[in-house]
Amino acid sequence: MKKNYFFIALIISIAFFNCSKKNIEENDIIVKLNEKEIINYNSVIDSIKYIKLETKKESLISNIKKILMDNNNLYIQDNLSRIFVFNSQNGLFKYVIDKVGQGPGEYIHIQDFCLNKQNIEILDIRRKQIIHYKTEDGSYDKSFTLKKFTYSIFPLNNENYLTNLPNDLGDNNKFGVDLLDANYTVKKNLLEYSGKYPLFSENESIFSELDSNTYGILSIVEGAIYHFSESSFEKKYSFAFNGKDKVKFNKGKTLLSNNSQELLDKIAYIRFYKETMHNIILNVINANSIYLIIYSKSEGKAHNIKYLSGHLPLPTAGFLKSETRNTLFNSIAPDIYLELIENEPEFKKNIDKELYSLIMNSTEDSNPILQVIHLK
Repeated sequence: MKKNYFFIALIISIAFFNCSKKNIEENDIIVKLNEKEIINYNSVIDSIKYIKLETKKESLISNIKKILMDNNNLYIQDNLSRIFVFNSQNGLFKYVIDKVGQGPGEYIHIQDFCLNKQNIEILDIRRKQIIHYKTEDGSYDKSFTLKKFTYSIFPLNNENYLTNLPNDLGDNNKFGVDLLDANYTVKKNLLEYSGKYPLFSENESIFSELDSNTYGILSIVEGAIYHFSESSFEKKYSFAFNGKDKVKFNKGKTLLSNNSQELLDKIAYIRFYKETMHNIILNVINANSIYLIIYSKSEGKAHNIKYLSGHLPLPTAGFLKSETRNTLFNSIAPDIYLELIENEPEFKKNIDKELYSLIMNSTEDSNPILQVIHLK
């Protein structure tokens, strides 16, 4: 197995819109990144499960980009434009979709993928296509051509989709979130911004399913979360970090910042978002670090997490991209944890017994062990 490393690449040279000293809004949820807490994981997590992925020559995964799960399977996208499918109960390998090319049923690059009914739908950004493969065996079904570039595709339960349009590929420097119909035609623009603000990328996770009718949408630009349903679309939560100024995004006014460090000192942005009926989980990045923020809806309070007590390993940062409802995924590299067990007595003492057994029965070349976190 190639080692899975979590890279934080923050190369920001941003043209942004009017940063004012008075743009912290009255209803913003203030998060102090320099003050961390310890909370019990039982207040957030319903259960944790480990799945050891079968290691075979044809199932060796490179760096994981995204994971989805249904009742039967795990679907894993890696950085080599492949989709690996494993049994979600025992981790046994089923098949892989590896069809890089330019012919029928092939793709150049997997930007994103989703599950919809009996299909795996792959977004090939370079050919502006959505390609359907059958979940049963990965065989090719059909393809659709998109009219606009997009970074992601997220299916709704009414046969529509949400998608985010990045400004570096957008028309007239406009970007945001669109609602598409079953044929991937734009029905409505939900969020639109003008200018250059490259904080939308393939690495961000911005959509979340709350229930069968309600979906959350993260606006990275605003640091805000919107709720969308068939009958409504409204801003529900807005976050400000360290009580500092937020970058205020005003349409039509462009202010070019030539000092990236000055901008980084001023802002933090949300890179990962997952929402349940009880909590909001965020990974927040600034110039110095990545943070795990948990906002409790019942408390009306945001917690900056040092660690979650009562369980190891600690799922504090770097969750894998996934829109699977109420579920987070971590990838555990056996070689790294074998070293920790050998050299850190406290780690060995506190590590989960099930995980310890899986790691001790792995080798340095084994596929990763998945930590599946079911949220409350």
